[in-house]
Amino acid sequence: PALGRLVRGGLRLRRALPWYADATFVTKTILINMEYNMGLTGLLGFRNTLQFIKDKNYTQAAKNMEASLWYRQVKGRAVELVERMKTQTIPDKYKAPERIR
Repeated sequence: PALGRLVRGGLRLRRALPWYADATFVTKTILINMEYNMGLTGLLGFRNTLQFIKDKNYTQAAKNMEASLWYRQVKGRAVELVERMKTQTIPDKYKAPERIR
């Protein structure tokens, strides 16, 4: 069920944000996570942040994320997502292990 919800979230984002298809993989993981947490309507309320992401101004997008009520409510996960936005990387501890042949 959770995987299906994540996939549907990605499809909703693709329809709602025309630039989503060209976003970095890391940015997509952040947006899918936020959409999963607060729904599409909640995420779309981050108008300025989304514009910064579209413009690839990841530093300012991260600052806006930190200044939000979402950040104060979600806490640990939000801290990690803000760091992803700033660095455009995913920490190794969150990466899937390589397939063993």
